Amino acid sequence: QRAIGIRVDADPADDKSKLLGVVTDTVAKVLGEPITRELASIDESDVYNAMLSLIDDLKTRIPQEYLIGIGLEIGGHVQPGQIIRSFNVQWEYFPIADRANARFGLHVVIENEANALAIFERRFHGVAEDNLAVILITYQGIGCGLIVDGHLYRGSSGMAGELGHIPAGQPASQTSAGSDDDEWCRCGNSDCLE
Repeated sequence: QRAIGIRVDADPADDKSKLLGVVTDTVAKVLGEPITRELASIDESDVYNAMLSLIDDLKTRIPQEYLIGIGLEIGGHVQPGQIIRSFNVQWEYFPIADRANARFGLHVVIENEANALAIFERRFHGVAEDNLAVILITYQGIGCGLIVDGHLYRGSSGMAGELGHIPAGQPASQTSAGSDDDEWCRCGNSDCLE
């Protein structure tokens, strides 16, 4: 059995936006060379269409009867089937996994990148602890995936582990209006840890 994995690595601030696609076995071993696709735009429809093309290319590496599903990974607030909000790509309520599921007729899951890493460490790297935290620091931000009692912990609003958006300084509302000292985050708040 095989699965396709797609990472959406997008940033509106520069030209590093891309998709990374792999084929894996059921223990998350990458089979063959990954495929990278540069993204000219991070518009929802452009990324979605590039993702469909990448999945089609990866499917040619797998006999259809062995393909069991597709996994999508992105930074941001993710709920089952959709991206609630991603500051990396400025998307809100985008049902990317649900659309891909309808297109391919396969089980498609989407996960926050730090949560995906925590699941990977717990399930495939032999981490035996029932409670663990995985911190992910990239050029885009800081995230944390939490495993509590052996299961991924999302919190009541699905935002557990979003360390990058914890205030690390004095909020702008408590400083003089329009102060040049304020550090504004891409989420719109001031003085986030990121």
